[in-house]
Amino acid sequence: INELVIQTESGATILPSNASDYPTLFDEQNTFPEVSSYLSNTIFDEIYHARTAYEFIHGLTTYETTHPPLGKILMEIGILLFGMNPFGWRFMSVILGTFCIPLFYYFAKKIMQSPFYAFCTTFIFTFDFMHFSLSRIATIDIYAAFFILFMYFFMYDFLSRTINQHSFQNTKASLAACGMMMGLGIATKWTAIY
Repeated sequence: INELVIQTESGATILPSNASDYPTLFDEQNTFPEVSSYLSNTIFDEIYHARTAYEFIHGLTTYETTHPPLGKILMEIGILLFGMNPFGWRFMSVILGTFCIPLFYYFAKKIMQSPFYAFCTTFIFTFDFMHFSLSRIATIDIYAAFFILFMYFFMYDFLSRTINQHSFQNTKASLAACGMMMGLGIATKWTAIY
């Protein structure tokens, strides 16, 4: 426990009678938010992933081990840049969620051979509630989605070149990139296997 705040039922902050015995435990009472919200606290699975990223940074024993570590390692970047706060632990989700948009456009353009249809599908994808939500919170799902989208992109490239009778020499880079993206996806979250 780094800090402790005790409040009355009405929300007033009070100090225990022996607070002076623990000066570092009760020294930041004024930083406790009046209203608890997503701007000051973790939401949903952020409690596990942001905490695990913090534990990785400080070499602590990790509490959450249900998924592989890559997503939390990527989350560390934002925490190291901006601190252990909601902006820091959500930063990389925003970045990868944003990178999904041009990747999705390029993939749609490759499939449909039309900039207009690629724009239309990307526009819909950009405002999809799931993508929008996952890009704003510090869960590892958007990291996995980014790598899975890249994996499908390279697999499509490999298959389209193979169907068009390109030699294996000309297609092996796409196949290798697909495998690498699949590996990164699996290293982020087990659902990438499916």
